[in-house]
Amino acid sequence: MITTRQNIDRLNMMMVYEANYKRLMQLIPDLRSITGVMVSRDDNISGISLNILEHCKYTTTLSLTHYLRIDGKLVPNLDMKIRAYHDAQVAEVVAYQHESRFASYYPYPNPKMRHHFEKRQINLFFSEWLKYCGVCGIRFACDINEACL
Repeated sequence: MITTRQNIDRLNMMMVYEANYKRLMQLIPDLRSITGVMVSRDDNISGISLNILEHCKYTTTLSLTHYLRIDGKLVPNLDMKIRAYHDAQVAEVVAYQHESRFASYYPYPNPKMRHHFEKRQINLFFSEWLKYCGVCGIRFACDINEACL
């Protein structure tokens, strides 16, 4: 049985998904039409790679990878797979650090020791990360080695 608290949590998460979509579209205004790989151009952040994985009529699936420079090499630090639903204007994280299929709630303890609300936490983190990118003025440019419109 669904409680009132669970309904409120779902409404709150829908607001997060909507805000994520708006911020994602501010970061990548041409999301529906671009293809290939793009990289961020910013001196404050080592590098963010955007890879369009799939375009469908109502959705776009992409990966965002943040790289850190360690000993002169770029090392992937953060890796997210995001699905943007253009018709509903929402965006959610569907994979994080190569883990996917997050349930909305996990009992505790559980075999993978996931947080009770792991999916919620990951999407809230994505929201904060998008805010940070906006504050830093992150912009994307086509990668030299890949096709990009």
